[in-house]
Amino acid sequence: CRFASKIPLNPIGCGFEVIIIPFISANSWDGFTYLLMIPLVYCFSQQKISQFDIYSSGYIVAGLGICTLYVYSKTDILAGWNDNQIGMIGLFSYLYYAISLFGKISFRKMSIGVTISIIYMILLTQNTESRSIAIFIIIALIMAYFGEITRKITDKKRFVFIALSVPLLVAVAIVLFPQLEIFQAFNKWSEQNYGKSAFNGRDELWMYTFQNLSKNYYLGDGKFLINHHNSAIAALGVFGVIGYICWYKLLAIPVRKMTYYIYDDIVFGCLMAFLLIFWQQSFDLGFISASPNMIPYVILGVGLGRVKTISIYAKNKYNNTRI
Repeated sequence: CRFASKIPLNPIGCGFEVIIIPFISANSWDGFTYLLMIPLVYCFSQQKISQFDIYSSGYIVAGLGICTLYVYSKTDILAGWNDNQIGMIGLFSYLYYAISLFGKISFRKMSIGVTISIIYMILLTQNTESRSIAIFIIIALIMAYFGEITRKITDKKRFVFIALSVPLLVAVAIVLFPQLEIFQAFNKWSEQNYGKSAFNGRDELWMYTFQNLSKNYYLGDGKFLINHHNSAIAALGVFGVIGYICWYKLLAIPVRKMTYYIYDDIVFGCLMAFLLIFWQQSFDLGFISASPNMIPYVILGVGLGRVKTISIYAKNKYNNTRI
């Protein structure tokens, strides 16, 4: 990943690789449908984003998320959906709302935020089996409450490289952990308390992907069909090493751009919300697929739109002072 961060690649070329690699490896155009997330990000990045836009849309998205969770738990309307899909919709919609919690906010807004967080926690823990989702809601609240500390960490030189390497580091660690003696005791405890193995088969799936990667090291298998439960493993499995580097670059460019404007609460909130989703996708898969969840990419686009809004405002203010 460190090597990938130093390779000068054109964003257009990186996007082109996402289409070409699945076509070469599997004669599939699924890469094109995934690439549609780029124009989605671009469309939102061109909008003027105000605090009112974030606050009002946040409450709307949170309301829709809570309604979806409630309908899923009380009716059969969404019976065709599984717990992971519902869980990700719940977490992603919550984190979009949580953008407004980062930075300086009133006691009243924080109280509303905690209340909405509790509602999400109750609905998600009662109706889905994803243990990581509840943990990430708590992490989001902690990071928002200690916003200034989080902001200082975000401002570190290697932050973008480390942040975007988390899914890959998690995958490598979990593949290696079963080799240790302590794993057997940990796995037995998980089976006794949760009725399933510690990593629910993810360690075996990721080991298989690494082994399969050795057969087509550079281009991957081009197939989006496998649920890899980890965005980095999905990128490596589908696109290979070349595609992973391109995918990394496509994310690193906008994320790094937002880190230059983290003094703004909205940009800061968008950056943290996007990264929390990205980190949570070390255990699930809604971020990279033939039909990915759009909310993470909307958050990324909104953050870039806020950056553009700030830049235009600063430029106009500078021009006015010269008149």
